Amino acid sequence: MKWIRYVVVVLLVLLVSIPSCGQEESPRDALAGSLRGRSFVVVVADSVHADHLSAYGYRRRTSPFLEELSAAGVRARRALSQTSWTLSSVTSLFTGLVQERHGVLWQTQILGADGPRTLAEMFKEAGYRTVGLTENGAAGPRTGLGRGFDRYTLHDFDVAPEEIFAEAEKALSTSFIEGGSPVFLYVHMLPPHMPYTPPEPYASMFREVQGSDVTGSITDVAEVQASGVARDHPDALRLVETYDEHVAYMDARVRRLVEPLLRDHGEDVCVLFTSDHGEGFLQHGAVGHNTFVYEEMVNVPWIFAAPGALPAGVELPSTVSLLDTLPTVAELFGLRAPARALDGESLVGTFAGVDAKSVGRELEPRELYLSSRYPLEGRGAQFALVEGRWKFVTRRRGALPQLFDTDVDPEEQQDVSEANPERMDRMAQRMGEIRTRLVEEGGTALSEPLSQTMLRDLKALGYGGSDLETAQPK
Repeated sequence: MKWIRYVVVVLLVLLVSIPSCGQEESPRDALAGSLRGRSFVVVVADSVHADHLSAYGYRRRTSPFLEELSAAGVRARRALSQTSWTLSSVTSLFTGLVQERHGVLWQTQILGADGPRTLAEMFKEAGYRTVGLTENGAAGPRTGLGRGFDRYTLHDFDVAPEEIFAEAEKALSTSFIEGGSPVFLYVHMLPPHMPYTPPEPYASMFREVQGSDVTGSITDVAEVQASGVARDHPDALRLVETYDEHVAYMDARVRRLVEPLLRDHGEDVCVLFTSDHGEGFLQHGAVGHNTFVYEEMVNVPWIFAAPGALPAGVELPSTVSLLDTLPTVAELFGLRAPARALDGESLVGTFAGVDAKSVGRELEPRELYLSSRYPLEGRGAQFALVEGRWKFVTRRRGALPQLFDTDVDPEEQQDVSEANPERMDRMAQRMGEIRTRLVEEGGTALSEPLSQTMLRDLKALGYGGSDLETAQPK
């Protein structure tokens, strides 16, 4: 009766290998690949510190549309860019790698053709049309960020708004007709990057300070920083008002781009809104960005809306990174992920199976490594290691390491290293190990001098000095 035993064995194998009819698909499995075939719009607004958004609880109503977008999607409570300057941060957003691993450490470096795979290349491989529109020359076509895009164009920030809207509408117009290819659209808006000079009716909409003639110009920014005034000085306070007004202008531009898409094509499109870095206002002696990895320069918004697929009105309680964007998007859209190990993690598991009445699942505190490159007053590059609420900050030279508890001190004004010597020592050791590994691994970026036109355009945005013309590792 060997044949009977054979049949029994085969049946047992089939029973083990075939899932039970009653076995439910996990929430994460249900989300994986759920956005395949949808058009995807990524909006990066330059220099947005999340603390200045009413969508994140700010006292001024700076972002009514982002409040609506948050209610329609998933919002990270605390998202960190891995650096505080545009080119490297956007390269990290596109590759899922820290700047030491993709190699773009200076404005004079670019992403080479043999560099890591980018988000645009992944969408292109999946059959998407890919379009990139940027108003910031620091992340323009010369940088290599256009790899994988069918079209990647730089628009003059003085006259760009109408061009951006027209180009975006043109790019998306064919994706919603039957048989049309889906589109990956990347839009990098310059506001609220300095100068903080929005048009009416946004200019002066938050004016409360008297006794200051600050208008938000590049000259004003430089003079407020150079003057050494306190944060409560009228000029410093008025400068913050001009920034907030520029944020409100940015919010209106995002509304004009995104609102019609979600209203008319809700379940055929999804939207991610974020920023490349934050903006400081003398919390640690500097105005603007580039120089630090303190919260004001790296704490950014991260809002993902996909009607009908992702939960609405959900907040992710864990600290997340811009580096998490690529692996998250790859899982949701069913894209082929890069073979190279990434520095980010997919967030899909944190917001699977939740609804508007709950928050996303909290991740175990994990290490997030941050680094700036452009020095302030010769103090050298700054580095940070984040473990949930704890943040270890150090410089290559010129300052003692610091430790902050960002839950009780979100502006990082109270160094608690002396009260936490064991944690301080452990995080300092880990920082040393990480830095050593990253130096050994290195990146693959190429060097390319800046043209005189590029130097002029970047200086108009407040960049200048050795960081543009003779930047070398410090």
